[in-house]
Amino acid sequence: MLIVDSQIHIWENGLPTNPAHRQIPVYSQDDALRDMDAASVDAAALHPPGWDPQANEIAVEAARQHPNRFAILGNFPVDRLESRALVERWKQRPLTEHDKELTMGRALCQWIGWQLPG
Repeated sequence: MLIVDSQIHIWENGLPTNPAHRQIPVYSQDDALRDMDAASVDAAALHPPGWDPQANEIAVEAARQHPNRFAILGNFPVDRLESRALVERWKQRPLTEHDKELTMGRALCQWIGWQLPG
């Protein structure tokens, strides 16, 4: 069974603003992979945290280096009209079956009619 953490943060700049998060200045993709391996977690969806201004770039690089381990939750300003075009481009991006399952979760994929193997 594929085990996917539905939301984690990785960051390289500063302490989290929410005291419920680890209060360390850096939690890198390598830290996350180590912890995921220790917990037998196969993959995770990265949610770029707001306290690190480089968080999107960090998440993109992690997903590029480890496409079978990380996907990224979209982060965009909902109050800007240009964001609509961004979302439309995302919707046109071809997804692999693995992308769909990582991003949406198996139950939701099946609910919207995407056929997944297994």
